[in-house]
Amino acid sequence: MASVRLGLIVVFLCVRAGTAADARPNVVFIVGDDQAWFDFGFLGSPNVSTPHLDRLARESAVFPRGYVPTSLCMPSLATMITGRFPHEHQSGIGLNGLRASRQVVQEQFQRCPPLPRLLAQAGYLSLQTGKWWEYGYDAAGFTHGMTTGRSIPGSRLNARNDAAGSTRPVDIEKGLLFLAGGEGLRIGREGLAPIKEFLAARDGKPFFLWYSPMMPHTPHDPPQRLYEKYRSPDRTESQILYMAMCEWFDETVGELLALLEETGARNNTLIVFVVDNGFIPLKNVPGMLDPRSKTSPYDAGVRTPILVNWPGHVAPATYDTPVHTIDLAPTALAAAGLEIPNDLPGISLLDVANGRRPQREALFGANFRRKVDKPQSPADTMDFRWCVAWPWKLILPQDSSLPVELYNLDDDPRETRNLAPSNPGKVASLKQKIEKWWPLKTSH
Repeated sequence: MASVRLGLIVVFLCVRAGTAADARPNVVFIVGDDQAWFDFGFLGSPNVSTPHLDRLARESAVFPRGYVPTSLCMPSLATMITGRFPHEHQSGIGLNGLRASRQVVQEQFQRCPPLPRLLAQAGYLSLQTGKWWEYGYDAAGFTHGMTTGRSIPGSRLNARNDAAGSTRPVDIEKGLLFLAGGEGLRIGREGLAPIKEFLAARDGKPFFLWYSPMMPHTPHDPPQRLYEKYRSPDRTESQILYMAMCEWFDETVGELLALLEETGARNNTLIVFVVDNGFIPLKNVPGMLDPRSKTSPYDAGVRTPILVNWPGHVAPATYDTPVHTIDLAPTALAAAGLEIPNDLPGISLLDVANGRRPQREALFGANFRRKVDKPQSPADTMDFRWCVAWPWKLILPQDSSLPVELYNLDDDPRETRNLAPSNPGKVASLKQKIEKWWPLKTSH
């Protein structure tokens, strides 16, 4: 009888284990592209309408003080997928450049295992759509994807009669083939068909979805109806186009959320929303950017809201705790019930949402040059290191002829008043934190 009971217990435990595995949540990363942190309705924008993201925010843990490690897409995206800083994964920071060989990309992902590969060990399927710089989707362990890294004849964003401005097709094989996603760039602008097909064929398996449409990124080609909505005598053409693109991106997010609802996946899905880097349109030149936004160390380039949504697991609330995109991979792994590698520098945002304040004193980042003559290390490509110990932010230039900059982000969120000259003690304290985080003399 005892052996029968033992057998029943073993069967019960096996069934429970199988049920737990089958119940692993799906994970969806929604990644905006080139949108300033303050251009969202849920953060109080008086200009840009984002109703679908506003609704998602109302149902989510909202982190308005989120940061990316650098304000350029390739290294920023690589951090989201690996949980490592750019000087660790070395993707797109000048050392290997934006056109690293496939072999170099594969070596980078061997050194810093990407999220799709880690999730695959637990039976996850994964789909890459949209912007993806790292050659084919398979290089990062995605099981399905749009970007192959190979030339595809006729790869063009289709001409649209409803587009504001020029309706000429954009040839994505010239400069954008693998640099920004090739065929993947069709997602969003041309609907969500690849995602629908993937969800229909997954056969109940848990999935990881990378939705990173190149939106509101240029080409700023919104539908005419949205262009007309934002047209105003007090706005320039560049501002109108950018604002219309922000709402168009929001509409595609609404389509994705509706699709998750329709397929029954929504309630058991962890959704993370983030933007790869900020962008402020140059007032009088459509498509161009303000130099204090993208590619800069200022908050208009490196700050992003982060939303974490998981029905029944994450309570809707706003958290003023500064967080970082190094935290996204640990968050996804924790939700999936997988072990977080000890050497990952980030934390799970699920812990923060459950009231556990992170035991870290500051957030860090760096900005890099894209073209460097024969660099020997990531430090050779770096222009600025910076840290945020709220409300203070220090920007430390590599060039000693440039001024060190210190800002109080509570009093001066647009970073207009450099307080470094009058606060030498604070400068010294934050500089010490930066040197401890990334000591250049020992980097390799």
